[in-house]
Amino acid sequence: PMRSQVAVPDEQLKYVIESLINPLINVKIKYKYVMCGNTDFGYTNEQLKKQFSDPSTCCVVDCFNKVIDNINYMFLGRVAYTNHVLKDMESFEQFGATQYKKQFDHVFCKNVFGNEHKLVKCSDHLKYDTKYFDIYSSVDEIPQKYKQQMQTTIYQHLTSISLNDKQQVLFAHSPPMNSKASMIAADRYAGSYDMRHFLETTKVQAMFCGHIHQAALMAKDFKDEVNGCQVCSVSNTGIDGPSYYQQMFYLVYENGECHRKFVDVKPFK
Repeated sequence: PMRSQVAVPDEQLKYVIESLINPLINVKIKYKYVMCGNTDFGYTNEQLKKQFSDPSTCCVVDCFNKVIDNINYMFLGRVAYTNHVLKDMESFEQFGATQYKKQFDHVFCKNVFGNEHKLVKCSDHLKYDTKYFDIYSSVDEIPQKYKQQMQTTIYQHLTSISLNDKQQVLFAHSPPMNSKASMIAADRYAGSYDMRHFLETTKVQAMFCGHIHQAALMAKDFKDEVNGCQVCSVSNTGIDGPSYYQQMFYLVYENGECHRKFVDVKPFK
């Protein structure tokens, strides 16, 4: 959901359940796993995982894996670090990554809501109510209760759910760094260095990720792989749903070109 429209965690939770989860429960699919994204607040994410854990109806996952028919399906949606998704940790400079220079606010969603109401505009140009969020302008200001959420890197998350004796498919919100499409608009779609390092050091057959399909459409060219892993872009619901499910969008890559198409479907009931 767009934060400019649903800016409060408990309101967002209600919106996601009504607009996405409930309709999805009625879809006839054998396994239904849903990943939270970078617009889902930490509170919303945790509540959804508690309420929806049955894949036959709907299972909300974060860092998770499931072996089905000898294939290890890995999911990495939202790492519980601030209000953003998949931020590379400074420790990955050891692999040659450049330290992230841009200054940005660190916004943590409170587990227990406060009483004070004060709107603060942050570096992502959105306003956050201090009743629901704790805001820090630098890493040094972040207290230990939140810092401990930042200790596990993306690479470590992925390694913890990887099984080298299985074929593997990865679903991730973010693309790996330096994929062809992501470099077109590098400031916004730079991708994850940790993700790329994982693919370069671990055998993965295919990866499906969001946030680069816009760039792929601009280039009309998307054919990429990392260490034999086919990197495929998929549409993310923050742009194409869930309120637009009556027109399901999908991407077709053929002959080196990318085309965005949609198919009319009956409303879910």
